[in-house]
Amino acid sequence: MDLPAPPEDNLIRMAHHRVAGLLSFAAFGIACLMPLDAAAQLNSSSFSFAGWQIAGGNYTYALAVGDVNNDGFADVVTTNQCYDGICSTDRHTGISVFLNDGSGTLALPVRYKTDGFGSSRQSVAIADMDADGKRDLVVVNAGWATSPSEVSVSVMRGNGDGTFQAAVSYPLNIYPNTQVSVGKLAVADLNGDGRPDVIVADVVNRPNLTHPNNLRSGVSVLLNNGDGTLATAVLYDSGGYDGSANVIAADVNRDGSPDILVVNVCSTAGPPTDPCRSPNGVWAQGSVGVLLGNGDGTFQQAISYDSGGITPSSLAAVDLNRDGKLDLLVTNGACFQCTGHAATVLRGNGDGSFQPPIDYNDGATQPVSIAGGDIDGDGRADVAVMNYCTVNLGCDGSTGVLSVLPGNGDGTLGAPQLYYLWSTALGYAPNTVVLADLNNDGKPDLVIGAWTAVGVLLNQTPRAATTTNLVSQPNPSASGHPVTFSATVSSLAPGSPTGTITFTEGATVLGTAPLVNAVATMDVSSLSPGIHTIVASYSSDSAFRASVSAAMNHSVLAATPTISLKVNGQHPTPPVVTTSGPMTLTLDVGPSAYSAPLLWYWALIVNNQVFYVTATGLKTTPAPLAVAPPVALANATLLNVTLPPATTLTSVFAFVDGGGSVVAFDAVAATRP
Repeated sequence: MDLPAPPEDNLIRMAHHRVAGLLSFAAFGIACLMPLDAAAQLNSSSFSFAGWQIAGGNYTYALAVGDVNNDGFADVVTTNQCYDGICSTDRHTGISVFLNDGSGTLALPVRYKTDGFGSSRQSVAIADMDADGKRDLVVVNAGWATSPSEVSVSVMRGNGDGTFQAAVSYPLNIYPNTQVSVGKLAVADLNGDGRPDVIVADVVNRPNLTHPNNLRSGVSVLLNNGDGTLATAVLYDSGGYDGSANVIAADVNRDGSPDILVVNVCSTAGPPTDPCRSPNGVWAQGSVGVLLGNGDGTFQQAISYDSGGITPSSLAAVDLNRDGKLDLLVTNGACFQCTGHAATVLRGNGDGSFQPPIDYNDGATQPVSIAGGDIDGDGRADVAVMNYCTVNLGCDGSTGVLSVLPGNGDGTLGAPQLYYLWSTALGYAPNTVVLADLNNDGKPDLVIGAWTAVGVLLNQTPRAATTTNLVSQPNPSASGHPVTFSATVSSLAPGSPTGTITFTEGATVLGTAPLVNAVATMDVSSLSPGIHTIVASYSSDSAFRASVSAAMNHSVLAATPTISLKVNGQHPTPPVVTTSGPMTLTLDVGPSAYSAPLLWYWALIVNNQVFYVTATGLKTTPAPLAVAPPVALANATLLNVTLPPATTLTSVFAFVDGGGSVVAFDAVAATRP
């Protein structure tokens, strides 16, 4: 059975429909940036077009951004269906590496090829796979011929100067009676070992099963062995039919471990002759499959959510309403007969589940890629959608349009601003949009992938970039006593930022304070003992962009010492244990802000006989209380003992202040029958 093509393949078919349509727009020569309905910070001057750079071959359908030569500037990498550019003599997957000169201008590409074969199903990621400080490339090979063994993931190790070593590939078709066809890939540390792992969206064909279970959506997980090589792929079902087109990793349940999110082409199965349509030709709804991570590189069963439309092709995770919970952005309708809404928002509940989809019309047709980020610098995440076609101007790939929907900060999106990308053949058939700062001005630029080229739109929104720095005093502080958080907002631009700073711990807002001479301060005395991770967020004003500080760890010490007596490493609850073997008594003393000297009292009571613990051993007569600060007794081993039969032992420890009052006390008892 032939595998169905994912949505990206529609672009190729459209590309062949009317190449002559390019001629009617050839006079433009460069992208024509014309916003339809400009907002204050998004208007005709919001972007400057840095030009198209040829990608070295046709069928360019994947793009990644990252610093591959360690010069501090983001570079661009694309893939082509064939290394020779036209799929005539060399059908290995082609790779083009564009080095950035620091201004956002891309050099002519250097070409590479993997040891696998390409197709329209392409994807590339940039990551330091072997932790050598040099970024590597991860590429899918979708296979050219009929052999399933050609479907693989290639890793090309970087040399740190923008060049790469020969590809080493890892197969995806490893299961009996299972044929995998790939979509997009992503990289993330899935098991917490500090090394990026690989996930791949799959079409899963099991010809030995009957319809509809013979054609499912899936995701392959390839864990990093720690040295940049990949373990055997593990295949998961992603909860849909007819394949999954795209995949990302994001922590959507806030447990500190990445989860997998996949867009499935359809949520229900159609007839065998057309797996994603009903008998009357109506497309089935797409879905988003969520596989929650266990933190060890394994994942739970997929839970599916309505994608908000049909044939979803792209997704991204971003916090649209600033509640500390990731929301999802999805493009729907990448098919020939789909019109209407194009961008969909699924608000996250913070536990890995999502609310029903909310659809937005982005003012164009055939959306193919979506990205989220604060484009205009107002502190609210915006949404960029790359569309294949302009409304009422045909849909042959020559009328691509970029839609930017400004975020309102409450999870909703404003009216789209349209930037037309009519161009010569270099901008034909746009398919990807990525947000990345190419010229290090603190503003996200737009990188666009097209059929034969890469385009760069430099962000010219007027707000100047800022940096927010956060400090606390004193650090550590004492529980119940105030700590002062101070945030300073700086910029290379003239003037002084105004506005407010919001201090947060996770999703909890500690408070908001105004900037005075670019500094905001706030006193907090409600923090409990422990480590608190605090972030300061600058709101922006009309001249300066929003920014967020690096996370700062602030320590709060208990006002008085905390102590814990343990038997064999455990503090029993209730504090009584029965034992027949050896026993170790230990004392743990927690950090505190108590600075005055303390007297300590430490005793063992064995069958009602009291033994006092002193520096020279156990005494049967009262000993003077010893004087020591709490830290001197931290995590001390008291005694190793084996109780004789019919023995009860009680260990007692107390801190006493200079006035004779007990500051901290604990006791445990052990009995041997």
